[in-house]
Amino acid sequence: MAGDLGILRRCETVGLDESRPLLVLGWVLFLAYLCAVLYVQHWNTADNAANFAEEGRPLLRNLDGYYYLRLAREMNEGVYAPVDELRGAPRPYPPPLLAALTAWVHNGVGGSYEAAAYELPPMLAMSLALLLMLAGRMLGNAWTGLVAAFAAFCAEHWMIRAGPGFFDTDCLNPSLVLAAGLFLYGFVSERGRARWWHFGFMALTWTVLAAWWHAWVAPAAVAAVAYALTGHLPVHRFERGVKLIIAAAAVACVGFLALYLGGVVDTGPRMLLSAADHLRLVAGMDASSMPDVGRSVQELGTADMQDAGAAILGGWGAVCLALVGLIHLSVRRPLFVLCLLPCMALGAVSVFSSRFYIFATPVLALGYGHLAVSAARLFRMPQLAAVPGLRDAMLALAFVALLAPGMVRCATRWVGPAVNAGDVQGIRALASEMPAGGWVWSWWDYGYMIQNYAGLPTVCDGGRTGPGLLFATAYPLAQDDPGTAARWMRFIARHGEGGMDILAEVLGGRSGVLALVDEVFADPQGAPQAFARRGIPWGDDLREFLFPDIAVGVFLNGRTLDMAYWWDYFGRRAPRGIDPTGRGFVIDRQPLAELVPDRAAGRVRYAGRGDVEVGGMVDVRDGQVAVTETGQPGPVFIAVHDEKFGYFVSRRLFDSVALRLLFRPESTRGHFRAVSVRPGHGGAWRVIGEAS
Repeated sequence: MAGDLGILRRCETVGLDESRPLLVLGWVLFLAYLCAVLYVQHWNTADNAANFAEEGRPLLRNLDGYYYLRLAREMNEGVYAPVDELRGAPRPYPPPLLAALTAWVHNGVGGSYEAAAYELPPMLAMSLALLLMLAGRMLGNAWTGLVAAFAAFCAEHWMIRAGPGFFDTDCLNPSLVLAAGLFLYGFVSERGRARWWHFGFMALTWTVLAAWWHAWVAPAAVAAVAYALTGHLPVHRFERGVKLIIAAAAVACVGFLALYLGGVVDTGPRMLLSAADHLRLVAGMDASSMPDVGRSVQELGTADMQDAGAAILGGWGAVCLALVGLIHLSVRRPLFVLCLLPCMALGAVSVFSSRFYIFATPVLALGYGHLAVSAARLFRMPQLAAVPGLRDAMLALAFVALLAPGMVRCATRWVGPAVNAGDVQGIRALASEMPAGGWVWSWWDYGYMIQNYAGLPTVCDGGRTGPGLLFATAYPLAQDDPGTAARWMRFIARHGEGGMDILAEVLGGRSGVLALVDEVFADPQGAPQAFARRGIPWGDDLREFLFPDIAVGVFLNGRTLDMAYWWDYFGRRAPRGIDPTGRGFVIDRQPLAELVPDRAAGRVRYAGRGDVEVGGMVDVRDGQVAVTETGQPGPVFIAVHDEKFGYFVSRRLFDSVALRLLFRPESTRGHFRAVSVRPGHGGAWRVIGEAS
């Protein structure tokens, strides 16, 4: 222990030389690295026309961005009303700051809204580098901030979410939370007028964060706890009382959450209930009969262990060094680390959800930068003393060099747009022939995009993904009868998921509701007899309720096959105990280069795993689909040559309405009419035929 204390004392007392020219050179190299990454991103985007909608407008790399994009346009067009007709929900008021900022940029600079949305994220994300520079200054050394900036901006997950076209609040969230922590540190550590300057900046930061991110309350609560934990510092009696009140409230809230999540209590303050429900969703603890709702959201899933290190800080080697540095920093500057508690708490949630990696990145980056500076303090290296700051620059360079693999990944990896130009053309074509009052059916991911480009309401979207609505959306896609699917779509488009609740009241309970709907939608002519057997009189009101006359369009794209695991799952596992069914084998995706189909023998040779007998083969190539049935049992093999992947899908899944529309649209004739179709890659359809 004595040796450790000696090292710590030495780290504290040995001065660290700083050379402004070398430091400036370091920041120039950092900016050059960022420019190189951004250049590659823009070059890869410009190189493919599929990355642009009409008139050269870039497509976004995330689907939620289209929500903010539409709100920005509505603000400038003066149609930002209290109720959002396309979502059946109130519009946020005041408008989200991201949408307002985009509207202002569009008005000031011109160009398209899409261009503003594409370029804003990396500009805002640069604020994190400035804050890491500030943190380094607070810790007493500018090299800490420089190395931390390099470390943060070689984190793959952060660079994706802060890159061009990823239009969401994530590009500024970690900066604002980190800034609030740094100003909190200034407030509790300074004395006199300076601490109140820090308090003012902290209050301003939280105000901006509240307008920027709807989930700001969680980090604010953690920051309040961090402030309360500084009760040992000498302050005025009033401030000490405030800290005691915060501490007592925190204990009460944690106790309530524990009781609520444990099922001991089932009611309480609305804010705490909302926090508990979000925690369940993120942690996969959803108490409903469909606990995988959270896991079906890609950003609420987690990366595997091998990729997590690169996602957080360039690699596991850097993460381990950063943890060592963070522990050392906690020993030397415990108050500073305590004030970073909001960032650390959100970063800890990344165990359950990869979206929160972005909060772990800046804290670990500071630990990494601090370790680099501490190492420089331990090595005197008198032979380098002739050049001021050279020793420190070389140690910093060595730590930056360890990040090289992460830098290469960030500079070479490119994430394409969430939808392509063909998808937008299909949606535009569907919108051109949909009458007023029509609805569009799609998997929930694409709701915001459809609302933006088509101006039509969708059954669900990224903000409406409850268990009941997910089941209602997925159910027709997983059906094997096109007629049942078409009638279900009309029914839900008119009544929403509440339509099933109304039927449950008519039947006197939920048991058998889905079986009745299946029977009636499969054979509308037999509906009177089906209800009569259950003692319910048939009439015009019931017929109009079950078979409404409403226009419904359908949108599917190339990712429908990749997402089959989820829409098939939710479509066959009804919530609240309504006739759940099993799953079994659904889909397996493999690189096409490892698969050699033998049509004559009805099998596919899988490199290193032998032969797989298949019941059918589908070849998707150059906009054409060829289907061959082998007459054998086994899965169906689908080769998508454009994507260089092969899929083994169960026969049941291949016969689903979703895959019928993609690969065998003729089998849905009479119930669905093609509007704009790219065979095997998606398209848009209209629900047709008699409602009953």
